[in-house]
Amino acid sequence: METDYITFTNGEWEGRALVSFASAIEEALVHPAVCTPMHSDGRGHLLQFEYGDGAGLIRPYLRGGVVRYFSKDRYYGENRPLAELEVHCRAQAMGLAVPLVLGVVWRRTGAWYSGSIATEDLACPNLHQWLPGKSEADEVAMMKACGALIRAMHDGGIWHADLQIKNVLVHEGVPKLIDFDGAQWQEVPWSKGQCMRNLLRFRRSLEKNGHDDVLFDALCVGYGAEAGVVMRGVYGLKGRISDWMQGRKK
Repeated sequence: METDYITFTNGEWEGRALVSFASAIEEALVHPAVCTPMHSDGRGHLLQFEYGDGAGLIRPYLRGGVVRYFSKDRYYGENRPLAELEVHCRAQAMGLAVPLVLGVVWRRTGAWYSGSIATEDLACPNLHQWLPGKSEADEVAMMKACGALIRAMHDGGIWHADLQIKNVLVHEGVPKLIDFDGAQWQEVPWSKGQCMRNLLRFRRSLEKNGHDDVLFDALCVGYGAEAGVVMRGVYGLKGRISDWMQGRKK
């Protein structure tokens, strides 16, 4: 990572930026007013900027849930921008299909951190936006490709903290993973249980966004045979528990 990104200090901000376009990336990260606000769909508040012949997206780190009323953009003891940069660079190094990460910036106030991350703007739909109107064959092929991509991520030691349909982009017919905030990396593959937790999160996002279960079945095929076996066991158990609970209510 150190060979591709330079470290910079700009006033109260510190950061890392891709060597090739460091000045433009640093300017956009430190002075977001020069960027163009973008409409977002599930990826938070985004800003667009230009660098070289390309365009980049900046995602500020913003709190969700009830916590946001007390701390909108600050995290205690966590340098989330730097942590995400390191995992994203791991993904790039292993050849995983992800957008190029351009840089990060952070500001420390005591034990509190705030900041943003910049990635290339692929200007393409996410998987939720891409699926409507596609043929069954195209849907199945795409979901199998997504399953294979997730399997490669897990085999490479990365566990995604928010693996869901809107965090997969479809760029020129190829699925790409985004948003490694909170993701973790380790030198050995994750346990089967942890991997299945990721897949269950993805399945819930399909259901929540109104997509058919057959899509998840195709994803499991792409991921590997054991995924379908484990998932059938999990949902069979859930069904038995549900039936038991319904019986107790009678």
